[in-house]
Amino acid sequence: MEEDVKKYCQQCSQCQATKGSKSKQYEFRTTHGSYPFQRVAIDFWGPLPTAQGVKAYKYILVVLDTYTKFVELFPVVSNSSEEVAEVFYNKFILKHGVPEEVLQDNGPPFSSLYHSQLTTLIGSENMFTPAYHPQSNGMVCRVCTKYLMVERFMATLRRMIITYTEQDIISHEWHRSIRLIQFVYNNTTHSTTHFTPFYLVHGRHPRTPLVTANEGEIYDHYKSPPQEFAIELQKKLNCAFDAVDQFLVNNNQVEKANTFKTGQKVLLFNQALSTKKKPKKLMFDWIGPFIITKINSKTTVNLKNEISSKLVINVHISRIKIFKE
Repeated sequence: MEEDVKKYCQQCSQCQATKGSKSKQYEFRTTHGSYPFQRVAIDFWGPLPTAQGVKAYKYILVVLDTYTKFVELFPVVSNSSEEVAEVFYNKFILKHGVPEEVLQDNGPPFSSLYHSQLTTLIGSENMFTPAYHPQSNGMVCRVCTKYLMVERFMATLRRMIITYTEQDIISHEWHRSIRLIQFVYNNTTHSTTHFTPFYLVHGRHPRTPLVTANEGEIYDHYKSPPQEFAIELQKKLNCAFDAVDQFLVNNNQVEKANTFKTGQKVLLFNQALSTKKKPKKLMFDWIGPFIITKINSKTTVNLKNEISSKLVINVHISRIKIFKE
């Protein structure tokens, strides 16, 4: 009798939909790249209160180098594909060069034909993050809370904006502080690399208004002929890159391999937002069941809804768990 009750509870659809944590059976990969601006993560933060000025800025386009953690912040009027492509090309690519890969989500600004054509023309491969799994696009979101590098950066960005621009947000002039926030972040030692992003990109620390006359002597070693400076700069950067590579290896986390199989029934973690009819807190945590139709990789699978046969493409396995029946 006890075993029958236990089995009944385990197989209860509503119990499974409201209980249990997300799967830990996944290999956690954060793609850092091998040199500056090889891979960049791109995302939006906003909407913010419409900025008052020459342009009615409403969003921040965030571009983060996954290797050095160097960030560029661009106030933009909209999150349209056209504006994304124009700003990314004119203000980032023409400044830092063409990245080999662009990490992004599958949102309309990044999946449209216009943007796809642009990334194809500049020779950059589209690496789309699996839907609802910002961990794969880890960096730009320390600043905004949306990608493990983008989403990690998104969290930091949010804190910095609140700290530095509280009055500017109230007065709708937050865009005036964006460059300051970018400068502060890029010149703060990163916990992962143990260097500032600015140093890893430029091979030196910037001279700031806070540097006194005597402290200025620390910049004397830069006063050499360009040829000698270039050689010394390369040596310093090589040492820094070796240290960064070691830190990144030590910080990389690996969980258990994917043990899901084709044909298995699973529940999908519910990422839906609140609706007019039901708040998020009253929604089921898990929905389904779904059927695994394909194992794409160690970390992603394709799912088919058992009832509607609708295909959910490229779902990360941390969002699914076995359905018991």
